[in-house]
Amino acid sequence: MFGTENKGGLNLAVFGCALYIFVSIARLPELFPTLAKLSLGNVSIILIALGLLISRDKMTIPVFKTTIGKLLLAFILLSIISIYYSVWRTHSLEYMFDMILKIAILFYVIAKTATSLYIIKFYLNCLILSAGLLSYLSIQQTWVGRLTVSEFYDPNDLALILVSILPLSMIGIYVSKLKGKILYGSIVLMNLIAIMLTGSRGGFIGLIVIFAYLIFTKLPVTHHSTNRKILFSKITIFVILFGIIITFENHEMWQRYTTILNIQEDYNITEQTGRLEIWKRGINIFLSRPYGVGIGASDIADGMHGGRYQTAHNSLLQVAIELGIVGLFIFLGFYRVAFKKLSVINKYILNEEIRNRYASQSLRNIKLGVFSFRGSLIGFFVTSMFLSQAYNSLFYVFLAIITSSVYLLEKSKTDCNQNI
Repeated sequence: MFGTENKGGLNLAVFGCALYIFVSIARLPELFPTLAKLSLGNVSIILIALGLLISRDKMTIPVFKTTIGKLLLAFILLSIISIYYSVWRTHSLEYMFDMILKIAILFYVIAKTATSLYIIKFYLNCLILSAGLLSYLSIQQTWVGRLTVSEFYDPNDLALILVSILPLSMIGIYVSKLKGKILYGSIVLMNLIAIMLTGSRGGFIGLIVIFAYLIFTKLPVTHHSTNRKILFSKITIFVILFGIIITFENHEMWQRYTTILNIQEDYNITEQTGRLEIWKRGINIFLSRPYGVGIGASDIADGMHGGRYQTAHNSLLQVAIELGIVGLFIFLGFYRVAFKKLSVINKYILNEEIRNRYASQSLRNIKLGVFSFRGSLIGFFVTSMFLSQAYNSLFYVFLAIITSSVYLLEKSKTDCNQNI
């Protein structure tokens, strides 16, 4: 994903998408209240619309003809249908416009404008800088208790964003020169410190899983290097990172994390407002209405079944409750297809035509991009198992970039064959 060829294509639409990433992922207007008056979300939409209208780029991606695009269309259609049988139609209708249509548009414009590997790299850097900005400002502030920085993100949500983007930042260190290594390394350290200071146990579990993935999975290398899973350099880096984390961590947060080892006494297990009881009610709601309670209405259904109008606190259960078994099948399909497409990218790289078209360094960077994206999807999946984040914008940005990457390499292969 970190290719260097075709350093063009940046236009109004691309800059509009980049701005929207900072607005939707980094929550820029909340981080800098003075920017709220500028309506940056609307500005980004105007830039995107103008950019798409005046763009002369011959390479256009048929976004909704791709596999992930078709799944998203089915997801949107099911969400619209669910409004009819929703337990609160007005709320579901509002949620449809406030959340679902926005992520659909975001997916479309990111995939549509990512017409080169250079633009994809540009978008990835926007995500990484968003995480760095969130981390830096959250660490800088004076806080009491668990760390947070935005009204939209509570500590758990903030941890989800930082954990999911972390693998991209870490791979950025590998593919950069000295100045880039310093920048990406600084972002990685700030991300780790901020994740730990959130006190999010779901985020901590996601972090451990990502570390395990990065340590025990083979790192893509050139044919001149060994390809062992566990390298001394990997272990050394992670030991140093954990040492820095421990230095900045406080006793209160470590106490929260140690409760994972004594889960029987945790409030999530013992209290009525804990996750276990919420999950039990959610499963019962799903079994009683396997077709769903309507998009965005899981908290309403919880209240109707004796709860305190709490959200599902699990992304899979959230989708199952709201959109039923069909919605759950489609949502799991996003992950299945995304991982499958990442494997397809690696297969394309082995193609002789593709290897002749791109420099060896770019091919290695693309492999590293695939490697990091798998880590990001794993981190998002694990961390979101404790949160209602099925409609988080970041997940659909990931899907859009994967969609574009596959299409670009597929088109490169086709063009090479036609030239022959």
